[in-house]
Amino acid sequence: MRDDGLPEGERLWEVFGSAAPDEIHELWVGATTVTSPRPPRIDGYQASDGLLYGARLVLTVAATDRDDAIRKARDQWKTIRAAAHLFEPAALTIAGVQPVPSAERPWDRLVREAGALCDMHPDFAVVRSQTAVEIAARSLLDAMFRQSGLAAELIGPVVRPSLADKRSRSLVKAVTGVQIGEEEWWPEYRSHLDRRHAIVHQGLAVSTAEARRSVAAAGLIIRWLLGFDAANAT
Repeated sequence: MRDDGLPEGERLWEVFGSAAPDEIHELWVGATTVTSPRPPRIDGYQASDGLLYGARLVLTVAATDRDDAIRKARDQWKTIRAAAHLFEPAALTIAGVQPVPSAERPWDRLVREAGALCDMHPDFAVVRSQTAVEIAARSLLDAMFRQSGLAAELIGPVVRPSLADKRSRSLVKAVTGVQIGEEEWWPEYRSHLDRRHAIVHQGLAVSTAEARRSVAAAGLIIRWLLGFDAANAT
């Protein structure tokens, strides 16, 4: 047994899947019975009318390779369904499989998850990409404000983490001296924001190529934020 508690030859893997939206409440209950090596994540996606239109699963398993991870994820899926009293057979629809890095920041994990969803669930990938941006922006901008001597607790809530509005961008310019709306990557990020809005509020269906553009756009703005965070820390 290693220091991380895993048997020799094994590492953590994440297996991405989907579930029927009418089962999500039962699955949330069933997921509480699985705690090792990490609790499953089951996210419901809502349309503008508040109704669930899909559910995404992330099952974490300790496995030797990809095939072993899929096999163990299917077993975990059966355990969750049984605990949820869902006895109708339902195969786990797998959208992606990837190893978990030994250490990563929350937004790095979200971008990685978004990339894995592009082929099977491109709309989920776009939404996940924006979640990554907003978590990174909230964390890194708050740090910038504090380092600049500004009252982060007062300014932070005013800045929208999407940075889509002029007021937020103006506050960021006051701290960094840069107008992000003029950055080379901004048009691609703006297109991504429009895509995400249309998915969530208009039910837009996007292609895998469009989803990959959103993942790339998220990566660009996060790297920009990280660059200023590192500069302010030195």
